[in-house]
Amino acid sequence: MDTTTGMSALLPMLEEQLMDELPSVMIERGWNYFRKEKASGIRLAGDHTLEGIVRGSDLYAVTLDAQKFTRSVCTCPYGGYCKHMAAVFFAAYELEENGAQEAYERLMGLEFKPYIDLRQTAAASDGPPQAMPPGLDAAPEEWERWMSERYGETWRQCRHSLHALQPVLSALKGSAKMWPKSSQRLHWMNAILFVLMQAEKAITTVDAFSRYYQEMSFTRMAEPWIEHYETLIRELEPEAMNERERGWRDWTCELLHDQASSGAGQLFRWDYFYFTFADKLDEDRRWRVRERKELERRLRNARGSEPADASPGNGAYKEDKRTAAPTPVKEDSGTIFALAALARLDASEGNDADAIANLRRVPFENASLLAFKYANIRTGENEWGKLEGWMEYLFGEMGEYRNSSLLQPFLLLCRNADLRQPDNPSWQTYMIRLLPFAYGELADHWLDRGRYTEWADLQLTMGIRPDELDNQDIRIVAKSAPAVLVPLYHHAVEEWISTRNRQGYRMAVKQLKKLEKLYKADKKSDRFEHYTARLARKYQRMRALQEELWKGNILK
Repeated sequence: MDTTTGMSALLPMLEEQLMDELPSVMIERGWNYFRKEKASGIRLAGDHTLEGIVRGSDLYAVTLDAQKFTRSVCTCPYGGYCKHMAAVFFAAYELEENGAQEAYERLMGLEFKPYIDLRQTAAASDGPPQAMPPGLDAAPEEWERWMSERYGETWRQCRHSLHALQPVLSALKGSAKMWPKSSQRLHWMNAILFVLMQAEKAITTVDAFSRYYQEMSFTRMAEPWIEHYETLIRELEPEAMNERERGWRDWTCELLHDQASSGAGQLFRWDYFYFTFADKLDEDRRWRVRERKELERRLRNARGSEPADASPGNGAYKEDKRTAAPTPVKEDSGTIFALAALARLDASEGNDADAIANLRRVPFENASLLAFKYANIRTGENEWGKLEGWMEYLFGEMGEYRNSSLLQPFLLLCRNADLRQPDNPSWQTYMIRLLPFAYGELADHWLDRGRYTEWADLQLTMGIRPDELDNQDIRIVAKSAPAVLVPLYHHAVEEWISTRNRQGYRMAVKQLKKLEKLYKADKKSDRFEHYTARLARKYQRMRALQEELWKGNILK
């Protein structure tokens, strides 16, 4: 393995983990150990693991796992994330590209400017770039301006990889490392969104030939950033935010509004980033009221409508929507996002009918995320009336998407609902109406529920022979309800005989032997003998078949 090449991908991931997990005092001590050359034996131990030896009061072995940092260990007696880990990290960075000093400055939130052309940023701004980050009391607008001046051109170096953005994210996080946690979370969320916007710009430079692979590569590298964004949101306390934090909250909402409304996102679902944030902010009732007004204003502006178009109640636009046929909007992405965001707000307040009415006016590929989410929530809450509304809406949209990735989550919804409310046939009816696309899920569902007669009827309807089924499934049914398999084997025997060749006749004999066991298990051996006698008479002119029946001891 080329060690430096492997480390090139590993170190940015480790840097972000250390930024989040290691206290500044441990980073400082690890830096001192590195400078005293106490770290050695640096090597890759896998795709995501770095190992090294640190000489302290004793020799300690360090393992750093970039994929799951909780698996990182050191043999020292400290018992947590320690200075030896930082020392190994800095030694690895120095081995990679003499970059230990820069990594240290990023982790400590000191001044550093990676991957940037000073002439470009100076030309793009009104004056020379600001030397230091704005600070805790600065407005988010000031931070946005500073980030753009400092790192706004980094995307130009991401034609083949997003690795250039990792030091940027680390530096931005480091600039708020000493902030109160409540403010730090909001700052770090905006730092993540900033690098994701840089990634969106970067993908526009990729040529069409390699675009598919680059999109996969970019989105995969961004996964840890998105996961951290979600973690930061879960840790927020919306009702406890002070005035400065509410300013950051509102700024972040506006940024997400603009990104999701622009329709320019090619790598990421910006509406998802907004929905995730808004779900947490729902805890603050005052924010919900304010957000509804803002979304209604945006919807009016996007449509060029007068305020009179909106009704003053909870769902903003209610004109005949509950009874009208689905009419997805053919307007710009701003209208689509505003309707979807209002639908989310309605559903979060329990107004599911209003939410569905809004989603009916949105293209399904934009609405499906919310629809599946709230259908799952209502299933878990046993809100069957509300769930029926969501399922009717989803089923109505399945016409175009029956053979797509959207079908699977719908079928899983049906299965879960049927398990929780088995006396309601609607959930199975949806699956039956989606045959043949729903065959696999419906067959598994009936087998899991012990509905063996329905399961066997499904196989007959779909023309599935027993030899095409999983042997374990056959054994389960044969043990509990052998009689339901008899028609399947009768059908299979006739089908194999109809092939009119000796191989088909041999397969028919195999099916007859299994059929014989089923009759015996049901204590009806005499019926099997009558059946085989009739079969022999029916096909008495087929000499090859008769020979195979004798060879297989079917005829005696």
